[in-house]
Amino acid sequence: MNNAKVHDWAQGAIDKYATYTVLEDLKNAFGYLKGLRQAGNTDLELAAADHYMFVRMCNCVVGTTPASGLGVIGASIYDGPLKLVDTVVKKATGMGLPIGVGPTPTSPFSLWTLAWDYTGLVNGAEDCIYRWGVKKLHVPRLPIPLPYLGSLIF
Repeated sequence: MNNAKVHDWAQGAIDKYATYTVLEDLKNAFGYLKGLRQAGNTDLELAAADHYMFVRMCNCVVGTTPASGLGVIGASIYDGPLKLVDTVVKKATGMGLPIGVGPTPTSPFSLWTLAWDYTGLVNGAEDCIYRWGVKKLHVPRLPIPLPYLGSLIF
């Protein structure tokens, strides 16, 4: 996966809406990325940016409350073992599992996508705690490495 492209997709979406509140910026950026995917763009980096933005937006709302645990579980299951099984089934049978959300085909399993999901969780919590008055949000150039992230979550 090209992490620079993931960054560029996500940062470009945020920059389009950098005049609203933090949560509105994230909602608009996610809607923009989701629209690109639903229009037929199957780029893996766009999918990773879309997932990153979704979990960042959700965690911006819940912050560090116990509800943030649902985001960790959801991202871990959907982009983790569920996507892994879906990718294997697609390769073996040509048909995937019915796990898609909307008309966009599911992206294949990638540890990088999972790392971007978890980075979105951390960035969303930071948005909730520290960035409510900030007008310009930033997306990291690289996701948080999975082994390091595990020490932050557990």
